[in-house]
Amino acid sequence: MKKIQISEKFSYTELNTNEGRNQKGCIDLTEGNPTKFILSKAKKIKFKINKFYSYSPDPHGQANVRQKIKKYYKSKNRKINIEDLFLTTGTSESISYIIKIFCNPNDTILIPSPGYPIFEYLSDFENLNFKYYKLINNNEGEWKIDFAYLNTLLNDKVKILILVNPNNPTGSVLNKDQLNELEKFLLKNNILLLIDEVFIDYNHVPIKNFIFNFNIPCIYLNGISKSFGLPGIKLGWILINGSLDFKEKIKPYFEIICDTYLTVSTPSQVLAISIFKNELKRQKKIKNIIIKNYNEIKKIVSSNSFLIPYKIDFGWYLPLRVETSISIDTFTEYLFQEMNVKVYSGKLFHFQEDKIIVICLLTNKKNIQEGFKRLNQFISSF
Repeated sequence: MKKIQISEKFSYTELNTNEGRNQKGCIDLTEGNPTKFILSKAKKIKFKINKFYSYSPDPHGQANVRQKIKKYYKSKNRKINIEDLFLTTGTSESISYIIKIFCNPNDTILIPSPGYPIFEYLSDFENLNFKYYKLINNNEGEWKIDFAYLNTLLNDKVKILILVNPNNPTGSVLNKDQLNELEKFLLKNNILLLIDEVFIDYNHVPIKNFIFNFNIPCIYLNGISKSFGLPGIKLGWILINGSLDFKEKIKPYFEIICDTYLTVSTPSQVLAISIFKNELKRQKKIKNIIIKNYNEIKKIVSSNSFLIPYKIDFGWYLPLRVETSISIDTFTEYLFQEMNVKVYSGKLFHFQEDKIIVICLLTNKKNIQEGFKRLNQFISSF
């Protein structure tokens, strides 16, 4: 990876894509687009043209779509009010709106490490600073916030803490004690909690074992992209949680910004109604694929001391510890050049440990088996 300077203010990380490499026979274990593996019944839905041309914008989004989202949360034993929902074109846009409302230029947001790198870009685009708070893996395979380190990041510029729960790519969630401690920390320091829970539908263990309801003012984010494996629909949502006073104070700001942009198209909202009604089988199919692939990998590496998968409870990404004498960036680059296998370097996700690769479980069994066969051959060649 190398840093590209766009201006004095903005920069982004260019990933090493190994352009020019022959893609024939390539095993791509980074592919996270579910539409490449699972077709959707949604494309067969017939639209009535008057639904497209009957335009009645609402800054919250169409009420019938929000009713479907309310029913979605009810299935998870969570009661919500549709007036606390605002539709967007996805989680990235949702975060951008929230930053615009709660932050000024040069304020700071706290983002998890390990975590998905998109938050870095979003903070750059909004003229913000960001700091990483640490998630530490204990001996039982659980990930916990390092609160001692978190406290060292505090100053009067810190406005938002982003919690990815379930985390991507660790597939972990916070336990009850961690949630309670985090709530106390945020209330004490007047920091807004922003919860990205887009992988909540893809649990590998009973979801009843986990707590997802927060008792402090916070904002939840989710969307159809992950929940139904349909990133092309471009529909997400913001859910405001907290006291009536908190909601009434901030909702006018969301109404102004959502009414100003009105980015969510009528077709995507019309389609969303049918998706919530008809696409649960698709969601279950995705879950079955990732669980089977996860179990297949554990079986393949069970007698291999050079590749050690992490325990994951949610999601479709899997980190693995690699026993290698070379740097992990060099490892992933040579793996692609020599064996035609793509994996992510853990550095992309800011793992504190050096020897981590990350793969996506959203593929077919044949790719998993062939990919790990080549991985084993590559490691054995050292």
